[in-house]
Amino acid sequence: GSHGFAEGIKQAYRQQADWIWVMDDDTIPGTDALRDLLSAAGNQTIKEEIGFLCSRVEWTDGSPHYMNIPHIGIFNRQGKPFNQYDNLGALHIGSCSFVSVLVSAKAVKQCGLPYREFFIWGDDMEYTERIIRAGLIGFYIPASVVLHKTASNYSANIFTDDDKSLWKYRYGIRNSLFVVRQQKGLVSYTGKLLKHLAVIPFKLLKKRSTHRSAFIRTVWVAAWNSIFFHPQKEMV
Repeated sequence: GSHGFAEGIKQAYRQQADWIWVMDDDTIPGTDALRDLLSAAGNQTIKEEIGFLCSRVEWTDGSPHYMNIPHIGIFNRQGKPFNQYDNLGALHIGSCSFVSVLVSAKAVKQCGLPYREFFIWGDDMEYTERIIRAGLIGFYIPASVVLHKTASNYSANIFTDDDKSLWKYRYGIRNSLFVVRQQKGLVSYTGKLLKHLAVIPFKLLKKRSTHRSAFIRTVWVAAWNSIFFHPQKEMV
């Protein structure tokens, strides 16, 4: 998935797209999903430079999809409250998933592409956070609705997921540790690394009822791999 997102954004940018709409292969857009994103993107009331806008992601029963809830803080990095533009139907966010996000060409030019080497999990959060750190603005547009047609409404949980998800954690944990090292430095990374090597395996023994050894091995392998994981940012 990570390679596909990176390549898709790259090709769209090279074709001089002003905005690039990114989504998963199991995303089903509502009739007006794109219109509502573009309407907010072109609203002259918003003076800040927009890096991306994301949709409200629902499951098949119309409830919010747990996997795709954007991160909203009280204030954004510029010190503006999250509801500064709620009268326009737009809320400041710090990151979101790739299930439905409209990325500006300026964000791609300034921030490059998502990390292809992530393979799966974490590429979307890292990329949208990167855009925010570059000084651009991210918005959640709840009027833009898409369906994420997964088998169930879930969010990843290493203590309850079945063994079919093991391979994803091998990448997800490695990627999340890389992001900690990149954004918070070696001290924070070392602390997180030790937690994955010692504390989380103990919790897995205590909380999981099945596949304990397999999940513990996966955590150890992912943490170890993070030490040697140094993907390079690709510009366009």
